[in-house]
Amino acid sequence: MGFGLGLFTSPNNSSVLGSVPRPRLGSASATVAQMRITGQVLGVAVGGAILASRIPDHTRELVKSLPLHLVRRDALILSIHDAFYVATAMCVLGALASMVRSGREDVGSGPPRGPHRELHDKRVDQSRLDEATAS
Repeated sequence: MGFGLGLFTSPNNSSVLGSVPRPRLGSASATVAQMRITGQVLGVAVGGAILASRIPDHTRELVKSLPLHLVRRDALILSIHDAFYVATAMCVLGALASMVRSGREDVGSGPPRGPHRELHDKRVDQSRLDEATAS
């Protein structure tokens, strides 16, 4: 898990931070960190909920075919498998979303979009005017 996180974090941060104007880098970095922490918390919560809900189901199924001392162990193992199946599906969805995103151009290198565009255009016009009068 650490290896995969290491491979993903740097390019993802670069992509996200490269898509925002320079004055917004602090906010974007904080948002990325907050989303990472929120994802970790939700991942643990979903995994725990799956374990808690699936153990009784697997116990009912296994009690018919296994000795009692193996039922709890195997029910836990099967519930962990269920949690990993859900986590795998979520990872695949995240990878697909990342691939869709990677085809878009980065905004950070160009002028800002939205309400900050007008302010940017005024500053560019003013700097061109200053250059023209200085020459």
